[in-house]
Amino acid sequence: MKDFEGLYLETYKDAVGANTIGYDITNADKDITGTTIKKGMKIDKATADQWLEDCLNYKYLPKVMKYQKRYGFNTSQIDALVSFAYNIGSIDQLTDHGRRSKAEIQRKILEYNKTGGKVLRGLERRRKAEQEMFKGTIKPFDEGWPVLPRRGYFQKGDKGKQVAQLQKLLSWLDLYEGKIDGIYGEKTEDAVRKLQGRVRTTRNGKFGNKCLPWCKKFRK
Repeated sequence: MKDFEGLYLETYKDAVGANTIGYDITNADKDITGTTIKKGMKIDKATADQWLEDCLNYKYLPKVMKYQKRYGFNTSQIDALVSFAYNIGSIDQLTDHGRRSKAEIQRKILEYNKTGGKVLRGLERRRKAEQEMFKGTIKPFDEGWPVLPRRGYFQKGDKGKQVAQLQKLLSWLDLYEGKIDGIYGEKTEDAVRKLQGRVRTTRNGKFGNKCLPWCKKFRK
């Protein structure tokens, strides 16, 4: 997505004249960034990365996951559709509001390659990449979906199978890099703090109920 969007650390006018910065961030994303994009504004790469991550997690991922009960999308399909939604705005039209089959969605992705009725090579490449990811030809994750622990509260010192499930979930979210050993140690605690930062709750390193609603979006 970063490759397709491009990074701009100073505002510019997009095709429709909107002030734009970072990875195609505009004032349509103000509810996520909390910032008004103005002419002459500058940001650093860390801010651009964070805004992109927040927009994906809190704005565009939910636009895909609202169809999860209907389709049961796998990991690759969700990634492809989040990229598509970030570029187009949603997947409502692509899915015909849930009326199309997965096969139809996969085929229709390629049709969204125009701006003002003109085919753009950049959009052609992006749609092809998204279609390949949807098909599973490009697989960003090899281990499949993590399982959400049944119990909703863990802290440093806890051990067992459910802690291992939590570690797999945190690893899948790119928050945990340690061994899946079922031991709630410092690395697990640090990963939970990062997760708590995402859900904007107290960063105490204890996995609790405030993290669960956000994590449930990732259950198969």
